[in-house]
Amino acid sequence: MTSRQQAFCCEAETEIEFNPEHFQQMAGLILYYDTDDYVYLRITHLEGMGRVLGIWKPAGPD
Repeated sequence: MTSRQQAFCCEAETEIEFNPEHFQQMAGLILYYDTDDYVYLRITHLEGMGRVLGIWKPAGPD
C-alpha cells in the first residue's frame, strides 16, 4: 500500500508480525521522496543477534 504525503508534518503507524530467519529477509516501512532521498525502517535478522530493527538511509549523490 502507498499513500502520498501532502503535508510537511506527518505520522505513520503500522503493525507487523514477522520473524526473519536469514539476513536477506526484511520487512518494514519506507518514507520515499526519490531514488536518492528515502528512509527505510526495517525488521531483519542478524547472525548472533536474531531479529533486529534498523533504519537505513542512502548516502545520496556524490
